[in-house]
Amino acid sequence: MKVALLRDKRKLVSSGFSYLCIVMHATVVILLVGIYQILVAFSEAIAAMGEMDTGGMEGLVGLPAFQLASGDSQLGVLHSMSLAMILVLTLVNGVTIKIVEGGNDYKALFYIGMTMVISGVGLVLVPGIVTTLFSALEMGG
Repeated sequence: MKVALLRDKRKLVSSGFSYLCIVMHATVVILLVGIYQILVAFSEAIAAMGEMDTGGMEGLVGLPAFQLASGDSQLGVLHSMSLAMILVLTLVNGVTIKIVEGGNDYKALFYIGMTMVISGVGLVLVPGIVTTLFSALEMGG
């Protein structure tokens, strides 16, 4: 009886942690991809402003503050770092949920698969949403 009660208590605690971990994983993936896409959109906007013939814009785009937005290599490094962080978080979150819940080792594969699906959905949907948002802002402004 005591063992059954302890298992039920562990299941109660681990289920709350599992839901929290999955929601936090989705949030972090959305934030990482969203921030990267916002930087890409600003980079494209600054590049478009630099191509305009407005007189003082060429000097403004050359300032050090705008080098992140205008440098393709820096955006490439940021892209690689974002993908690496998403991959590491996908694996770590899946294994963490399995460790907290206990049970068979194959359960880790289930949770890694679940976090991979969440990461994939975030990587597919968020860039389109950010692009749509910024294109709507360009049309309105």
